[in-house]
Amino acid sequence: MPHDVFISYRDAANDKAEAERVCGHLEAEGFSCWIAPRDVLQGDDFGAAIVNAIQDCSVLVLIFSAAANSSRQIARELKLADDAKKTVLPIRIENVMPTGNCAYFLGAAQWLDAFGGIREEHLRRLASGLRTRLGTEPKILTRVNPADGLTYVFIPPGKFVMGCSPDDSERFDDEKPPHPEQIMNGFWLGQTPVTQAAWVKVMGGNASHFKGDRLPVENVDWTQAGDYCKAIGGRLPTEMEWEYAVRAGTTGGRYGLLDDVAWYWDNSGGTTHPVGLKQANAFGLYDMLGNVWEWISDEYEAGHEVVRGGSWSDLSRFVRASYRGWSEPTRRDVNLGFRCVGEFR
Repeated sequence: MPHDVFISYRDAANDKAEAERVCGHLEAEGFSCWIAPRDVLQGDDFGAAIVNAIQDCSVLVLIFSAAANSSRQIARELKLADDAKKTVLPIRIENVMPTGNCAYFLGAAQWLDAFGGIREEHLRRLASGLRTRLGTEPKILTRVNPADGLTYVFIPPGKFVMGCSPDDSERFDDEKPPHPEQIMNGFWLGQTPVTQAAWVKVMGGNASHFKGDRLPVENVDWTQAGDYCKAIGGRLPTEMEWEYAVRAGTTGGRYGLLDDVAWYWDNSGGTTHPVGLKQANAFGLYDMLGNVWEWISDEYEAGHEVVRGGSWSDLSRFVRASYRGWSEPTRRDVNLGFRCVGEFR
């Protein structure tokens, strides 16, 4: 399958970590990436897989360092890209100029300098450059589930840091320490919380306090939420899946300005609001923060299930990507809803 980006890097510890970070961010932005060894299938010839992937990609992104400069494999990949007339976007993570074959194939390429490590600003510039180069916006894959009529968004695999951001002054102890995690397989997640119209279609009846077809369903307990997800061919998300999805490649406490992305205590007027009115994140998901808490499949501790995202009735401190709430599984409340992972085939 053709990919937007082939990521070239020297298999050294720092280079590999930076390459995987670039891959995760670009996939969170909607670009399809090919990176070894992840995308070399068992039994494939490694060299042939590299050749095919470079021929099929649109752009080669090179993580350039002293180790890459002396690598015969990097020089080979640059030659393959040159032969196939592919655009090369090099990112220098060390202050070193190309020599030999690397200098020949890179020519007068415009560098993105990220000495000391690739930061958020570099990733934004790279994504912006790719959009310009490819002449397209990142792809957000969606499908409507006929079982409930809701739209589901494909969340691509990738790596992220789970837990509080280093500069997050609102964090709690159970958000620490931040730690790397990896989503190995992509999954389909509800673009919005489950609406009352969808609930009535699937389950019948409506115990929500605030009534409206496009309002999120609330007043459902953990078992009821799980039963709904099973009925539409899915399940509740895991805590890792939920946090990866809400972040969508970002590393701060929220994926945008609070008032732009969430209904919470200061702007909700004491009620839920129709889903999808606030700004979506880079995955195309709405209301991941605020409006209603969302039930998660994981247990917080014995007798308590995880809830995430905050709600219309919460202060800003609780409406953050890493905040971990909990509730008894039998609890039903006017600020507690959910969304599903759709296990489509």
